[in-house]
Amino acid sequence: MNIVNNKLEHILPTGFLCAEVPYWVKEEAAVYFVDTENPRIAKYTLATEDLEVFNVPYNFQCIAKCENGNWIGTVTNGVVIWNQEKNTVRFLGNPEKGKGTFFLNDGTVDKQGRFFFGSYDLEDLEGGTGSIYMVDHDLSIRQIATGFSVCNGMVFSSNNKKFYMSEQFGGRVLEFDWNEDDCELSNQKSLYDIPKKKGLPDGLIMDSEGMLWVAHWWGWQLSRLSPEGELLAEISVPVTTPTCMAFVGEKMDQLFITSAIKAVGEEDLMKGHLAGDIFQIKLETTGREENRFKY
Repeated sequence: MNIVNNKLEHILPTGFLCAEVPYWVKEEAAVYFVDTENPRIAKYTLATEDLEVFNVPYNFQCIAKCENGNWIGTVTNGVVIWNQEKNTVRFLGNPEKGKGTFFLNDGTVDKQGRFFFGSYDLEDLEGGTGSIYMVDHDLSIRQIATGFSVCNGMVFSSNNKKFYMSEQFGGRVLEFDWNEDDCELSNQKSLYDIPKKKGLPDGLIMDSEGMLWVAHWWGWQLSRLSPEGELLAEISVPVTTPTCMAFVGEKMDQLFITSAIKAVGEEDLMKGHLAGDIFQIKLETTGREENRFKY
């Protein structure tokens, strides 16, 4: 296991309570991210270091680019399409409607351009009641699997045959076989169990070599994992709750890291007063292009 000692840069104070799900848009040379605790989406342009904030009608939990230029994402109580140019939102539905304290969470897009997202019960985080859902090209929503203790970061392998997810309050990264034609997950297994002293798994992405990167909520670090579950590398960060990351830049060799001040205790704030800010580190490995939602 390798400890990455490349220089970690503190690039941006955001004032966000929970900066999340950074998404690199190559044609704009910019990265977008959300504040899950407030109705705003940020756009950060790398070359100019300009930060533009869009005030939106909902608290977004995740976003993904659509092929037509819009964005699809989850808000706490549903799935929406955001038209960035007009700053309008189209509500698609909430598969957890009527279930009280159930909320929607992180998401991803598969190679066929379908959007996947997870859910959880705020009053029963460890109860195994969270589900995985899919938004198809016709904007219909269907349940793919259930029985998880907070569905968080998720990603597909490049060949679209494997699906990985952070089961946050299960403390593990899960692996599934994915049948893209029948839209079925099978052969669930725990790929990597995170030691309690190293926090809980949050954001999850894959690099160009097919390796996984996971952010450790309450863990002060990121980890790189092989598809076999081997811990390959760790990156320490100066905040208790790193939330997610994205490969950005012309060569996609810069790791852009978001974090949260939400759920950080006073003692930890004294240690990590940069909570909620953005960090960046140059790596030897590179990222891969994100799939875009098609509808």
